[in-house]
Amino acid sequence: MRKHENNDTAVNKRNNKSGLFWNLINVFTFFLIIALCLVGEFTTADKAYSETENRSLEQKPEISISAIKSGSFMSRFESYVSDQFPLRNTVVSSKSFIQRSLGETEQNNVFIGKDGWLFENQTPFDEEKVNKTVSAISKFSKECKIPNQVFMLVPNSTYFLKDKFPSFLTFDSQAEQIKTIYGALPEEMKKADTVKMFDGVENIEEYYYKTDHHWTTRAAKTAFDRVAPELGIDASKTKFEFHTVTNSFCGTLASSSGIYAAADKIEICIPSDCNGQYFVNNADTKTKTPSLFELSKLNQTNKYEVFAGGNFSRLTISTTNINGKNLLIFKDSYANCFIPMLTPYYQNIVVIDARYFTDNIEHVLSDYKFSDMLILYNVNTFLDDTSIKDIL
Repeated sequence: MRKHENNDTAVNKRNNKSGLFWNLINVFTFFLIIALCLVGEFTTADKAYSETENRSLEQKPEISISAIKSGSFMSRFESYVSDQFPLRNTVVSSKSFIQRSLGETEQNNVFIGKDGWLFENQTPFDEEKVNKTVSAISKFSKECKIPNQVFMLVPNSTYFLKDKFPSFLTFDSQAEQIKTIYGALPEEMKKADTVKMFDGVENIEEYYYKTDHHWTTRAAKTAFDRVAPELGIDASKTKFEFHTVTNSFCGTLASSSGIYAAADKIEICIPSDCNGQYFVNNADTKTKTPSLFELSKLNQTNKYEVFAGGNFSRLTISTTNINGKNLLIFKDSYANCFIPMLTPYYQNIVVIDARYFTDNIEHVLSDYKFSDMLILYNVNTFLDDTSIKDIL
């Protein structure tokens, strides 16, 4: 009996030593990771922009007594550390893999659907915010004296692809939201029926990216064909060609969630039988280019910037068309793949992205006598962003 107890004591001692060894290993590994992160923090330059997440990153906040008292310093510092964390993308991907293995269907506000589909969360309908934005647009609509005005509010993939949702996911109807917004706009402003714009389409899955929040060029072309008459355009007179520029696009939803289970195709659409030419003046970069496509962007993470090179405060497209038709566009990034299809029909096209525009809109109106105005947004951005209200 005593011998058996001695054996148990020996086993326990060995187990304790083994447990102590692995505890020391875990502690050493933990502090090693902390040390490496600190080294990375002090030796790696801060990044201003994340291509993978398509957003600006928090910069090191300045210390002030007022900022410390208000709590804004600590809040911004936490965001700064999170954004500038070394190997951040690797950590996000690893965390995503672990959570997916545990059966979770949401990563960083991105929902994991069927067949590799990713969906962004919908922006809540804030009635007060929407009313202010719509009121500003209505006021500008009446005062700008532009004869032909068209408003195009595009539903997101969550409206059209409900069969790809995870089973628990439901959203408010964007069709009802669009109806409410359209109903508050001036009667003389034309409203594109985007809810029914894709009726009869054989494969709606080609109209949105699996890994990104944008619609595809195929969707934009279908929308262009439907809205062209309201812009006074006879699109039947121009032939367009689609060209695939990449098959390896992983968009912002993949980057935000760390899920790279699928890749998308990006196409560009260009008029094939149009003799007209154009050049693009970029107010931000102070450059003039002969194309609305920036193919060098296909070498970076955010390949969607192949359209116009990204988002800028103001682009002025001057064409060789001498028809006196000038178009003013207020837009978000959904318009970037849409705009090239407009070039055969206007003498000048001025593109304003209110999120970056800091000039006086009256200066734009005085530069050109606009015959047409197009406001093109996707629902999520329109509900979330109030910058168009601010500039109007």
